[in-house]
Amino acid sequence: MALDDYAVLSVDGAGSEWLVMVEPRNPEAPCPACGVFSRRIQARPVHRFKDVACGGKGLEVLVKKRRLVCQEVACPKRTFVQVTDQIPLRSRLTTRLVGEIVEDAVHELRAVTGIAGLQVGRLH
Repeated sequence: MALDDYAVLSVDGAGSEWLVMVEPRNPEAPCPACGVFSRRIQARPVHRFKDVACGGKGLEVLVKKRRLVCQEVACPKRTFVQVTDQIPLRSRLTTRLVGEIVEDAVHELRAVTGIAGLQVGRLH
């Protein structure tokens, strides 16, 4: 499963891990409080996420998110950050990395700390 909801802006593989900058493909999003769609951008914060390893290197994803302004005057939420299912709100891991960690936990006959060590090795 790729990060289909995102467009790649840049890729840097010079070090021991890939550094990929992406942004959401859809320029608008619904307000989580009232559901009204907005395209009006207040800010463009960049958030850092870990993702599954790629080509023997760790993968770090920088997401150039959009902080949007809610267009509904009666809505109590003034601004909100655009999110997708692949990179949930307040997460620091992509859902596909979380899926790999869960899969390892289900199929490995070892302690959770052993699985954590396995994942850390994949991330670096």
